[in-house]
Amino acid sequence: MPGFAACRSHFHIFITIGLFLYYMSLFYAQQWLKKICQDGSVLFRQNHTGALLAYYTGMKFQRLNIDDNMHCTTITNHSNGSNRSTGSSRLLVCLGRMLALLAILLHTSTFAQTDTARQALEFAAMSALQQQWQNSEGRVEIQLANLDPRLQIPACPAPLEAQVRSQNPNGGRVTVRVACQGAAPWTRHIAATVDIFQPVIVASAALSRGTRLTLADLSLEEQNVSQLRGRVYSSPEDLIGMELQRSLSPGTPVTDALIQKPVLVKRGETVVLTATRGGVSIRQTATAMQDGRKGQQISVRNTSTDRTIRAIVTGTGEADVVF
Repeated sequence: MPGFAACRSHFHIFITIGLFLYYMSLFYAQQWLKKICQDGSVLFRQNHTGALLAYYTGMKFQRLNIDDNMHCTTITNHSNGSNRSTGSSRLLVCLGRMLALLAILLHTSTFAQTDTARQALEFAAMSALQQQWQNSEGRVEIQLANLDPRLQIPACPAPLEAQVRSQNPNGGRVTVRVACQGAAPWTRHIAATVDIFQPVIVASAALSRGTRLTLADLSLEEQNVSQLRGRVYSSPEDLIGMELQRSLSPGTPVTDALIQKPVLVKRGETVVLTATRGGVSIRQTATAMQDGRKGQQISVRNTSTDRTIRAIVTGTGEADVVF
């Protein structure tokens, strides 16, 4: 409602007015207590909390005597012409409390609506993240970052639209864009962390650089792949025969950045060349001019013609001529 919204937006004014009236009532009440507690030259000083408490809880004020410490503590019956003053104080206290209570209620309502909008924002972001990685292999854990409490999140009359700004299948740190397409559109961004745990191939023991991997060198272990760079493997057959580019400690995931195809042809070694054309294959020998891995193109020198040609490494000491 417009009127309620206007009151809610000015709740600080209600609090100020309420506190002003409340402290004015305290001032008048103290003046009245001084008159009651006055005895000769001795005036009301301290320890009037009990008297004020009795007064503000609705008890009718009675006469207060002064003890040896000059404190008004002993209550006896009293009535005088100060009822008019107490009535004014009571009215001021009542008005102050009513305005302060109204301001608190409006302020609470504001926080309640903000909290509801915040929950809707987080729900939309979480739903988008779950949908993005619902088909991922392994265990998926999603954690939304804490929103800044100062962030203003208006209520949206239309369903929120959320979009994940990440195409990394392994998750990691991502951002979700949440938008409201209502009469007053707005957009917010929420950071999140997506952890994906999958069984991957790791080194079963300490392995040195240049090791050609065997089945005994590898084992399967669950790892958080969102923290790994490069491609990971789940089948040891994909890695057998590969050569390590650096040393690995036990439990280190084996990724494509850590391996390379082994050298099958070494420089200066004799290579068996195969030349195939029109269904006819001719085999002859050549000398490798450089090292070569499987699928790599290298230079070789034909020993019979002394010509240098190009060939693709196909196996250990073997290559196919490139025409």
